[in-house]
Amino acid sequence: AKANEIVRAHNYHTVADDGLLREWYGRVWLNPPYGRETKTWIERWCEARKSKEFDQSFLLVNATTDRSWFKPLWDSPICFLYSRVRFWSPTGNFDNPTHGSAIVYEGDNLHEFQQQFGERGKIVIPWGHKSVVFSDPGKPSKQEKLKTDDKGRAYLYAAKHKRLAGKRTLSIVPAM
Repeated sequence: AKANEIVRAHNYHTVADDGLLREWYGRVWLNPPYGRETKTWIERWCEARKSKEFDQSFLLVNATTDRSWFKPLWDSPICFLYSRVRFWSPTGNFDNPTHGSAIVYEGDNLHEFQQQFGERGKIVIPWGHKSVVFSDPGKPSKQEKLKTDDKGRAYLYAAKHKRLAGKRTLSIVPAM
C-alpha cells in the first residue's frame, strides 16, 4: 500500500484484513475510515487504550468535536493541527479535505509528542476536570511544572493563567 511506503510499519492492515479484529500492540498509527465507520474504530481504540493493548498510539481524526465519537478522546492529549491534512488517493492525486484534523496521543512519551507536534498545532492535555492548552514546543518554563496523576501520566500545569515566558502560552479550560 502507498501509505505504508511512508509509514514503514512492520504490520500493516488494510480493509480486507479487518483491523478491528486484529490485536493492536507496540506503537500504533491509526487513521480510521471517515464517515459512519469512525465511531466503531474510535470505540475499538478506546478499548485498546483502556486495556493498555498498545504501548503508544497516534490517532488521526477529523477535528469535529461536536460528534459523539469525539467525546472519549478528550481523555488523551490532542494536537489540533493548524493546517488540513491532504491525503493521496490511490491514483496519486491529493484530495481536498473539508475538515481540519487532530492527532490524539496515548502513551508515556508526552514530552516527545509535544516536541514533534507542538509546531504543527495546538496541543490540549487533559488535567483532571480541566484541560491545559499548550502552545509552542520546548521545555517548560520556570512557571510551568509537570505533575503526575494517580495513573502515572504526566500533566503540564501553569502557576499563572496569563502569558508566560517567551511565546509560550498556557490556558486552563474546562474539560469536556
